Amino acid sequence: MKKIIYSLFVILALSCIFVSCSDDDGDAPAPAGNPAEAAAGTYTGTWCRVLNNDTVRGEGTLTIAPTDSMYCADFTFEAPTLDLKASSVANIAFAGADGKSFNFNNTLGADGLGDFYGQITNGVATVKFSKKVRVGRKRNIYNFSFEGTK
Repeated sequence: MKKIIYSLFVILALSCIFVSCSDDDGDAPAPAGNPAEAAAGTYTGTWCRVLNNDTVRGEGTLTIAPTDSMYCADFTFEAPTLDLKASSVANIAFAGADGKSFNFNNTLGADGLGDFYGQITNGVATVKFSKKVRVGRKRNIYNFSFEGTK
């Protein structure tokens, strides 16, 4: 029995000798600068609001404005036909080495917004979030999504 256990430990030790980490020297460096300033602007497109199985679409905007803090931006969501006007601060970061792709999110749930997240890829901004709206005694949770360009 001792020989079998000893043999298993030897095999385990030998297998660990051949394990190594991958080479990460080929990773591209992150772009320099503030991603909030690079992504800033007004993106115009289509908002979609879903409540239960009822889907309503309307034109609107997503506006991104840099703040005093690096990697933070003010986000404003507007769609007049959907009664949407909300804003919040969110984290924003470069999503690639090209300096034109971004990821953003906020998990604070301020102003009745739930967590929201989105990205900007090839000049197209997308975002998703939920908003709680009280109607009388009932609380509705609307799911919003947006896709638009600068």
